[in-house]
Amino acid sequence: MFNVCSRSGQIMLAVLVGLVSCLSGCGGGDEALNPTKLAKVSGNATVNGEPIAKEGLSIMFESEDGSTNNVEIKQGGEFSGQAPIGEVKVTLFVIGGVDDHGDATSVTKTFGVDEGFLDGNRSHKVTIGESGTTGMKFDFGAGE
Repeated sequence: MFNVCSRSGQIMLAVLVGLVSCLSGCGGGDEALNPTKLAKVSGNATVNGEPIAKEGLSIMFESEDGSTNNVEIKQGGEFSGQAPIGEVKVTLFVIGGVDDHGDATSVTKTFGVDEGFLDGNRSHKVTIGESGTTGMKFDFGAGE
């Protein structure tokens, strides 16, 4: 053990603190914690060509590596937010979970959407560019 009150002890403590700081910062920063890069997206969501009339759903963008980001659908079907860059799968997510609205069948009746978009059996595929993608249109109806 060393004496931190002595000059050599203070130098050793400073070196130790510097070494620990360096090692703890060698992880790549925020990218190491969240490697999925996001870009701005916006557009409209419809059911059989009609705007989604109620709030309570979000669009879930899922990247090939399994990272997801949800964007809330506003009343009237508009959405704006961020999605992973690259090819993504687009499904629906019930805000608060299906249990808050009953089962998937009752959610389907409430919002008029195809149940397959809620349970992952149906999806849209799109590619999100690094500069983002605007003017997107997704129809979540049974006939699409």
